[in-house]
Amino acid sequence: MRKKIISIGLITIILLSIITGCKIQSIDEHHKISEKDSIENDLKNNINDDVDVGKKNEKKESGDIQKTESKQEIEKNTTDISENNRDIEYKSSGSTKTSTTKSNKNSSDSNNSINQKSSTTKTNAKETNNTSSKPKETPANNSNNKKYVTLTIRCDTILNNRDKLDPNLNNERFVPSNGVILQKTKFELEDNQSVFDILVKATRKYRIHMEYQGANQNKYASVYVQGINNVYEFSCGELSGWMYNVNGNYPNIGCDKYILKGGENIEWRYTCDLGRDLGVNWIK
Repeated sequence: MRKKIISIGLITIILLSIITGCKIQSIDEHHKISEKDSIENDLKNNINDDVDVGKKNEKKESGDIQKTESKQEIEKNTTDISENNRDIEYKSSGSTKTSTTKSNKNSSDSNNSINQKSSTTKTNAKETNNTSSKPKETPANNSNNKKYVTLTIRCDTILNNRDKLDPNLNNERFVPSNGVILQKTKFELEDNQSVFDILVKATRKYRIHMEYQGANQNKYASVYVQGINNVYEFSCGELSGWMYNVNGNYPNIGCDKYILKGGENIEWRYTCDLGRDLGVNWIK
């Protein structure tokens, strides 16, 4: 009996030990699993936190970048507007006014096109009004209305009277070998110009010496040409001097009194015999 009780006690102790050992192992494993799960959760939470922080940083950085870009863009637009305003102020200070639409360079394309079309329309309307309000003017210097005359200066009569010529003038410079000081040359005629006016124009243009006596300096009250190309009256005898003809006719009036109409051929000729060597018959 006693042995049975001892055996039962031992068995009971062994069973309790086994059961207790299993429970202890189960608790340890439970703690290990709990610690593992806790570590994994902590890792996941840390990872999530890092991700959230990264996202926040990215958002913050993108926000900062956008703010920086916006600020740069505003500064750029401000600079462009300032430059445009300076351009407008510079251009407006000149003699001509420039269009103020350049200051709106950064406006939308649609507004620019509308403003340009409006400005063009107004300009065209203004030009049309100006054109319609002003009568058409005919150019005063139309080539069809221009008039011309020709002029020749000759001293060929001296060639046959060199014995009478002043020795100081016996030179090609004063008396050319062909007797032509100015060959036939065309000149434009202005209103109310005389034979004398054309002679003055020719001698000035071609730098030919010419000396004359004014109308208020003689009893005939007309201009008298005393010398051309340094050849004067009396340079080739007592009856020598300068005469002019128009279309071959020698008028009996001063050269400043003969008003030209256009198309005339004028000649200044030197005579050594009071015009007779030129075929003039009205001189006695």
